[in-house]
Amino acid sequence: MRFAAAVLSLWTLVAIGCATTEIAKKPSAPPPAAKPDLYTEVARWVASGETDKAIAGFKELLADHPNDLKVRVEYARFLVASGRYSEARPVLAEVLARSPEMVDAQYTLAILEGESGNDAKEQAILEGIVAKHPENAGANATLGQIYLSEQQVARAKASFQSSLRSDPENVSALMGYGEVLLQEGAAKQALAQFDRVIHLQPGFSFAYSDRAQAEAELDDAKGAERDLTKAIELNPHYYWHYIDRGKLRLTMENDRGGALEDFTKAIEIDPKNFLGYVYRAGLFDAEHKINQALQDYRTLLSLRPDYYFVYRPYAILLYMKKDWSLANEYFVKAYLADPNDHGLQILAALCLLKEGKKQEAHQFLNSVLPSIPRTSLFFDLDRLFLDPGTEFSFVSEVQQEKNPVIQTRLLFYLACYYELQGNKNLAEKYFLDVESHHFVGMYEYQLNQWELSQFMETH
Repeated sequence: MRFAAAVLSLWTLVAIGCATTEIAKKPSAPPPAAKPDLYTEVARWVASGETDKAIAGFKELLADHPNDLKVRVEYARFLVASGRYSEARPVLAEVLARSPEMVDAQYTLAILEGESGNDAKEQAILEGIVAKHPENAGANATLGQIYLSEQQVARAKASFQSSLRSDPENVSALMGYGEVLLQEGAAKQALAQFDRVIHLQPGFSFAYSDRAQAEAELDDAKGAERDLTKAIELNPHYYWHYIDRGKLRLTMENDRGGALEDFTKAIEIDPKNFLGYVYRAGLFDAEHKINQALQDYRTLLSLRPDYYFVYRPYAILLYMKKDWSLANEYFVKAYLADPNDHGLQILAALCLLKEGKKQEAHQFLNSVLPSIPRTSLFFDLDRLFLDPGTEFSFVSEVQQEKNPVIQTRLLFYLACYYELQGNKNLAEKYFLDVESHHFVGMYEYQLNQWELSQFMETH
């Protein structure tokens, strides 16, 4: 959003700059009727986004007014706003060679450096500007955006406030100050900032998306969806508007169908961004659409193999598809990412046992046993799979466990143990026991439902 706000400010400055220069430079005598007022024409082309015409117009102005440095800066601003960085750089270099202290040229160069990936140079130039000109609204606003991106919230807030004292209508400062207020938990005050931006620039989609965030924090789900929908209308090819609306629909409105449409659209816009697959896979998973969820998990892991948050849900679905080898691999990956969750170690071993690899399962259980605290019942569960002679003492420990979540988790693994041992009566008893105790966030419950359905089909 930082660049979007800066570009919007640049475009505004270009249009204003052209009009201002026209007043300053326009001769008293009317121009020949055959030649229109070029300043006005360029301003119009800039405003309407007619890039080629605007560039041609700027070049003609420069030819007619070779010593007018303001026109050169306006031209450079337009080139930066149009993403033509290599063309803007020599224009600014010439201006600064002739007038090194020209603030507008320095500021435009700072934006150019930032968009060219030279963040340190951008920040240094901007800090140099505000050191000499603390009232400069544009430099303060952009510097505030940089500080905000670095999580230097206090410095960002001070920069935005300085900008707004000089220019209460600076869009970038209003947006940034609103974001600071959101981080501070002042959603109502943030809302007022975004209202002002929308009043000033009703076509700026990011103002609606940020206002939607404030509305969501104020529990105004309808208002938030309305603003996100408006943001999408204004900027229909922007990936994150669909992600934001999909999340809103899913979490605040329980509109799974609408959320699915938004995540799917986001994926269509940018199929290389893994996050859309994360949300859509989770939605498919919750809807028990295993094949679709698996496909999305596979895609996102091909894009981000280090995204460990999905190792466990992916492994669970692989388990339910009886892909024991790959499920084992991802349960191992999951427990390495979260070594305090010892249930994942047991599930990795269960995959080996279900695949008939008893010796490998025992080797694995022996290898992870030292990592489990001896005071944990998972230590005794690991030992049970290694030594069935500990069965009765372990069952007694589980029955005496006071924490209902831990007890239910262990009952699931006990049911799996008895199912592997061929003791269908005890397996059924414990699967049914787990089925009657659904705790939010207990992933074993999902596996228990599947195991119970398989058990009922085969017994």
